[in-house]
Amino acid sequence: MKSKFWLLSATVLLTLAGSHPSAAHNIATLSTSFTIVSHVASAGDNGISLTVGLAEDNGDPSQCGTSTNLSATHDERVNFCYTVTNNSSTTLNFHTLSDDVSGVLFTNMPQTIAPGASFQYNRIVFATTSESPTATWVAVDQLPGYSHSSGTFNFIDITASGTALSMPFLASSVAVAMPFSSTLFGVTSDQLCVNNQGYVQLNPDLSFGSDPCSFGISSNELFPTELRDPARPVYFPFWDGALYTAGKDYYATAGTAPNRQFVVEWAGKDLKTNKLVVPGYTFELVLNEADGSIDFNYLNVVSGTSHDNGAKATVGLQGGDFFSSYSFDSASLNNSQNIHWTPVTPVVFSAYTQVALDVGAPTLSLAPTSLSASAAAGTSTTRTLNIGDAGNRDLHWNIGEAPTASQSFVSAIPGVPAFGQTPRLDIVNTYEFVSFDALNAGTLNSISSQTSVFNAGTFANNDFDVEYVVDNPNNDLYLIDTVSGVPQLVGHTGIDGTVCAVVGIRWDATTGVTYLITNDYNSGSTTLYTIDLTTAEVQLLGTTSGVFIADIAIDRSGVMYGVDTVADMTVTIDKTNGQVLFVGPTGVDVAAEGMDIDASTGVIYFAGFDNNTALAGIYTIDSTSGAATLLSPLGSIGGGMGLDAMAIAVSTSPCAIPSDVPWLLEDPISGTTTPGGSELVTVTFDATNLAAGTYTANLCVNTDVFRRRQVTVPVTFNVTAPITDRVFADGFEGSP
Repeated sequence: MKSKFWLLSATVLLTLAGSHPSAAHNIATLSTSFTIVSHVASAGDNGISLTVGLAEDNGDPSQCGTSTNLSATHDERVNFCYTVTNNSSTTLNFHTLSDDVSGVLFTNMPQTIAPGASFQYNRIVFATTSESPTATWVAVDQLPGYSHSSGTFNFIDITASGTALSMPFLASSVAVAMPFSSTLFGVTSDQLCVNNQGYVQLNPDLSFGSDPCSFGISSNELFPTELRDPARPVYFPFWDGALYTAGKDYYATAGTAPNRQFVVEWAGKDLKTNKLVVPGYTFELVLNEADGSIDFNYLNVVSGTSHDNGAKATVGLQGGDFFSSYSFDSASLNNSQNIHWTPVTPVVFSAYTQVALDVGAPTLSLAPTSLSASAAAGTSTTRTLNIGDAGNRDLHWNIGEAPTASQSFVSAIPGVPAFGQTPRLDIVNTYEFVSFDALNAGTLNSISSQTSVFNAGTFANNDFDVEYVVDNPNNDLYLIDTVSGVPQLVGHTGIDGTVCAVVGIRWDATTGVTYLITNDYNSGSTTLYTIDLTTAEVQLLGTTSGVFIADIAIDRSGVMYGVDTVADMTVTIDKTNGQVLFVGPTGVDVAAEGMDIDASTGVIYFAGFDNNTALAGIYTIDSTSGAATLLSPLGSIGGGMGLDAMAIAVSTSPCAIPSDVPWLLEDPISGTTTPGGSELVTVTFDATNLAAGTYTANLCVNTDVFRRRQVTVPVTFNVTAPITDRVFADGFEGSP
């Protein structure tokens, strides 16, 4: 039977390759793509060559720039194009890429590159800091491991001469010391943990204290097994979780140095389902000092049970995520059989090269930071606003106005205006797109009926005319009119709806980036992406296992929150890699469905269905403790319950709501300021049609600093009574 090879840990392979050590991430990876490049002429066994080209991302994920020194603006998307060429006469099948800034990018990626061929890998990143990463590419023909063959059966019976081990329990494991060291998957040690259930761990890190070996796993597994500690590789001559306590386990040393053999024998083992079965299963592990090879010998594997011939056993070798498998739950073993294992040494080539990314940014400076003026009714006056760039890239800007908060959209609507979708249980496969007041969610206002299920929703750019929603199970992005309730398709996210469900989408007002989160119900993991709201294109950020995030919300400082419905915990989520940090228990056994934050107050709201009471409601969440408090029962339409795609229509900025401020004019209203330069904007305060009084507003300076940052310039205009004294300002015109 042919051996099977799988993933080797990055540490082992990179050690073989001598690559550069990794460092903390300073660039956020957005997306990757792969391209096979046309063959080039073979240059003999000269290994591999690597080139890295940089380019500003043009939307084509397979573009390949030629620059090794690139200037970019902060947060600009940059395409790193890696091209590796196989100059050897050996076909290379597995590849690892790392650099000394971002760390390991991938490990042992399966990809065949024939002699003379090239392979292209693209990585698109947000440029955040200047750096000169050195990239290292390691290519191998096969992964390090072990091959097996049918050797000569030579069973070394040590039941009379060996040391018996006490195995009182089903999964007992006992520490044993060898007189010489053995090496398995790059780990060398003279210490073992022998397990009753037919496997042995090489144990280099633990001293033989009171209990250095833990209990084993109760049932055998498919490779790679749960025993995946790369520092403790495992020999599996006959791992069967049903092996019981009858019979004995022995160890002994045979022969003399340098040709000694260390033997571990399982003799006459019964099964917990067939206790005291006769004859019991007898087999052994032999570690050979002379050449480092390994033997599995099988004296008896037939006892008249369904476990005969290894039908319920795992047979092979494992080190971390890498393994060499002989069989799993297959009747592939026979009495008087030998399996001989010998190390396989791969052909390893490596190449490295360095590039430089110069990242700059514009820096906005405003003088003054607020404007005030006075004029008599019927007249006008001007002030000057200086827009400067103290950075090292061009500053692009434009100006608008908005009324102050006392006149804004937020205060004009009572409560917290929110939108979402709730099912109608009285009509099969029909859902209602609704609006409601989050402070009093007992009344839902139906906007339209929908046949699509929208699991995620968000407002973006402080535009509350449309809500961006993602449907299930297609994972398509729509925008839905909040007045008519009519959805319009934007595009497909590319996320397979048969595997993952999109459960949250949220626009981040601090950066202008929109995030999307999915749950994979097969693997039990949550994955975070960014999404382009104009194209629906997503870029992977990272995955966390063991949690199911119901929805996401982002506060005014940019912190992302979620609710894990597995542990009923409030969590924060790292926006760079999707990793989850627990805040605290919600205190409610709730299936959270929708979630958002009131930007005017910072209060976290989520819509949830209480599994204990079978009632839906709107909760608030304490961002410090994670505790959830029921605020209001959720109303229903047509017997529906629960709410998804929740989004709160509250402005995140005092400059975000377009409004006509007729007494305030700017010239020019947009421009480009070069580094070190400045532009003067004339601001006209026009009281032509104003009555006496005080008027306030905000000038909104929108720039491309950190993704269109917006800065507020408060404006105050004092309008006095109209001037009637037309000759002398002192009011004394004299006698006629």
